[in-house]
Amino acid sequence: MSRDAKEIGRAQSHWSNNLDLMRLLLAAAVVLSHTYELIDGNRSREPLTRVFHTISLGEFVVDAFFIVSGFVIAMSWDRQPSVRRFMTNRILRIYPGFAVAYLFSVIVVGAVGAVSASAYLAALSPVQVVRQIATLARPAHPPTFSDSHYPVVNGAMWTIHYEFLCYVGIAVAGALGLMKNRWPILAAWLLSIAVFVAFRSRHATVAGAVMGHGAEYIRFGMLYLSGVVAFKFEVQARRSRMALAVACLALAAGLRSAVLAEATIATAGAYLLFWVGFAQVKHDAFRGIPDVSYGLYLYGWPMEKLVIASGLCRGAMSVFAVSLVGAILMGYLSYVLVERPALKMKRARPRVVPVPAVSVAEP
Repeated sequence: MSRDAKEIGRAQSHWSNNLDLMRLLLAAAVVLSHTYELIDGNRSREPLTRVFHTISLGEFVVDAFFIVSGFVIAMSWDRQPSVRRFMTNRILRIYPGFAVAYLFSVIVVGAVGAVSASAYLAALSPVQVVRQIATLARPAHPPTFSDSHYPVVNGAMWTIHYEFLCYVGIAVAGALGLMKNRWPILAAWLLSIAVFVAFRSRHATVAGAVMGHGAEYIRFGMLYLSGVVAFKFEVQARRSRMALAVACLALAAGLRSAVLAEATIATAGAYLLFWVGFAQVKHDAFRGIPDVSYGLYLYGWPMEKLVIASGLCRGAMSVFAVSLVGAILMGYLSYVLVERPALKMKRARPRVVPVPAVSVAEP
């Protein structure tokens, strides 16, 4: 089969999979995970924490996002291996939506939660705002929501910085020719798992605890490489009911260990993700839905801060439901008014169906 035929087959297979729907559900799960802690600061009530006592649903979902992103971005590089075009497309995919969500969170949401909106806005530093947007940093701002458990306007944005670094890693690996051979990628992935588990065994009693910046680089690199390895070895085509059963058992067992939880997600969890992601499920009703998962992730936290501050919703499920509707609406507006116009600026691609970038979030 010619390379063009393979590329067309891969691109077409993307549109017959469930990855977009999966990302939408994962983004909604992040909002659900944040709900409990934002209401009363009590993480123990969070769904996955209650079951396994090691990792939260939000952490699990962020890990899943990075795995799926690694797969799709590796596919994107394989289809069009140009550093300049690859990075241009990634910048257009990430920065516009992030910049608008950042400004909304810091200016609008921050002012709502401040004791004095005028004093809050006057204390904002334009230089700091520009710098943080440029580096895709989690918003830092003057004091606001001072009587809440998490007095930050958007605590979910911090993962976007790491995702973009993963994009850079793919571009560097591609420029060095490492993306042409799957075996060095596999070796790097196995090494990252070993290093991460070694770190966990020495420093963490809870999966999300004691994570400095260096450890986060290893964590997200390991997860991203899981998706790259899955693409290179075509895991989505290696479907076995026995392997599925083993992966389910391994994941259930691994999640009970703070040391092994995320390493298990990067292995058994990755297999399960792509099993579900490429299952033959008919859901034509979802085909035409705009890709609002990135915006849903970016706006979920600030919408919950606004809903909780309003005092109109008291129970966790009501806060979640109202916040989810608001975040979906903001995500739709972000896609239509910001993200889609930016994506149209991409240069003409080869004659294949384009593969949209996967965005994370990311707790």
